[in-house]
Order: sequence, then structure tokens, then C-alpha cells
Amino acid sequence: MSLWIAFNAYCVGKYSTRAKRLLAQLNKDRGFRELSDTAVKITEGIISESNGRYVIDIKQPGQIHIVVKERFIEAAVFDAFAQDFTTRYTEIIKQEDFAEAVSFLRENLRKEEHFYVIDMSGSREYDPKLSYKELEQRGIIVPFEDISNLVQVKNVLYQVRCNLFHGEKLPGILNDDKIVQAAYPVLLAILVALQPLLTEA
Repeated sequence: MSLWIAFNAYCVGKYSTRAKRLLAQLNKDRGFRELSDTAVKITEGIISESNGRYVIDIKQPGQIHIVVKERFIEAAVFDAFAQDFTTRYTEIIKQEDFAEAVSFLRENLRKEEHFYVIDMSGSREYDPKLSYKELEQRGIIVPFEDISNLVQVKNVLYQVRCNLFHGEKLPGILNDDKIVQAAYPVLLAILVALQPLLTEA
């Protein structure tokens, strides 16, 4: 947890401006339920803006109210990190100790011939009868097939973090302990590799 807090602080401090997105929130949807055709012409409605908050208010052919405003997307800061850190990652993955640590994490996520961590927030949807591709497409699992792929490493570390922080991974459960302990040296090595970048900033 302490390692992730440090990593999170770095990413938010460096990439927060790249994590703001316009997102829509649907407040009234009666108009959708009243549609009889696949495409209809809007005959009455208004779009307004105030302090970066946009309101789309459709009256006819049915009432639809959408609010669009800028929101902070946490995952976007880690996406930005993965984009910027790729070159450095290709260097450190050549180091034997680090490559072994990443491989060990991957091995601890093995389920038969595949490697992945389950998104425990959707664990009720997890069904071992589903194919690997179906599990991935539904967002039930986070794959880790290639240790040289920083995006996969980042995604797995983030999912382990989410499972841990939100209580789906608990101390004393053998498999949970094993995965968190395997993730620890990988994240630690990434933080160590970030130190020169902190001094440059």
C-alpha cells in the first residue's frame, strides 16, 4: 500500500493535467424509452454552457437530460506514465533481477496456460467455463502475457492495487498474499527507476 501511495503521488503530480476528460452523465432518459424508430429528428431542445459544464436538454421527441463536465480520471495518470516510461522500462527489463521479479509476478498469476489477475469488483461474473478471450473482452480479467509490455505490467499492478485497496484481497489468504508479495518488488524497482526523473523535475 505504501509503495502504491508513493507511485500514485508521482503519477498524479506529473500527469494530473492529462487525466481530465469531458464525461457525460445521463440524468433523465425517458425520451430513449419513448423512441419508436432507430433514428429520429430532435425537434425541441437546447445545449447550454456555464463554467465548463455543458447541459444537453432535449424536450422532443422525448425528455433526455445530459450533463457534460470535466472530471478527473484516475486511470489516465497511469496510462500517461506507461506512455512516458516505456523507453526506460525497455532498459530495466534487461536487468536480470528485475526481469526475474516481473516473471515471478506473471507466474503467480498463472491459470492453466494463461496469466491474468481477476478484477475482483466483477468477480461474481467470473466463470471458469468462459473462454480466456470472453473473460478479457468482458473486462473480468486483466491479462499478463508479455513481461516486456509495460502497459500489461501497469494494468496488472493497478488491478492488484484495486483488489487490495478495496478489500477484495485480504492478509492471510494464501493466493492473495502470494500475488501481493510478488507485485511488491516489481513496483519497488519501478519507483527506484523513477528516482532520477524526480531529481530532474
